[in-house]
Amino acid sequence: MKKRIAILGPIIGLIFQASAFAEVWPTPRVPGGLPSLISFSHRYHIDEVGATCLDCHPTYKKPTMEICSQCHEGTGPEMTVVECMKCHLRLDFGGIAPKPTFLTSGTSLYKRADGVCDRTIQVKNELAAKLKKTCEQITDVDLLTVTQLDLSAKEIRKLNANDFQGLSNLENLSLENNKLRKLPEGIFAGLGKLKFLSVGHNKIRSLEAKIFQGLGRLDTLFLAEMKLKKLPPGLFSGLVNLENLNLRFNRLSKFKTGELTGLPALKRLFLEYNSLKKLPVDFIKGFTKLEWIFLSNNSLRELPPGLFVDIKSLTSVRLGSNRFNAKELERIKKELGGVNPTATIWTEL
Repeated sequence: MKKRIAILGPIIGLIFQASAFAEVWPTPRVPGGLPSLISFSHRYHIDEVGATCLDCHPTYKKPTMEICSQCHEGTGPEMTVVECMKCHLRLDFGGIAPKPTFLTSGTSLYKRADGVCDRTIQVKNELAAKLKKTCEQITDVDLLTVTQLDLSAKEIRKLNANDFQGLSNLENLSLENNKLRKLPEGIFAGLGKLKFLSVGHNKIRSLEAKIFQGLGRLDTLFLAEMKLKKLPPGLFSGLVNLENLNLRFNRLSKFKTGELTGLPALKRLFLEYNSLKKLPVDFIKGFTKLEWIFLSNNSLRELPPGLFVDIKSLTSVRLGSNRFNAKELERIKKELGGVNPTATIWTEL
């Protein structure tokens, strides 16, 4: 009987723990070497994942990272930070580790996200509605689940620099049709996975040169229907995956040499309804994947000779409602035809 109890004892203990909400214990093992707590839900792993006690406790001891990595992404130290954060609650260590704030999230415990309640009210409310929690309940891990955020037509007049902090998995962000007059420096910092960004239909007159820095995965940027008069040098530098750039309905009157550099993947460029009078000869130089360029409804009288040289990917050029004379239009058509005979040039609306 004693032998049977000795064998069943650890298993009974694990079953007892599984009925508990979650177990938390201290551990020094966390990416970066700082102290942490382990937050682990037995109920979740048994009821939702379908794991058995022996899957994680083959020797009736606490599981090692090697055991965890059998199910979680990566192995050992290569496990991603997001995966590790599901159980490791990292503390900021300064001599004596302060006690962190923990909140219930589903069947596990996570650290409360910083400053969610202090964000712009429309941002705070949208996050709370999307995550179905109050701003006080939102955790760091909750923010990592947000991939889309639609803040269009929310009457937003001003944004805080930390409004999108912690949303490192965000892929689509819409800020269009608001009343913004400027974007704070660093507003998009940490959004390295962003693919779609719309800031159009606002009252923004200028942009900081580094406002889009770090958005290397962005493929669509909508900056239409604002009041932009000029673009700072290097504004699009580093946007190596950008395919669609929309600058319609602004007040742009000219582009300087090299102003649109840094866009090797660009396919569609929309510049209708501006005040363009002249373009530099290298305006689209290096845009070897460019398919569409729309320049209608400007004040152009001519295009620099050789503008379309080497851009054989061009299929559609729109030039209607400008000030070209018949001779210049004929020259443009001939040049474009020599580059791509199948390309279409639109000279009327």
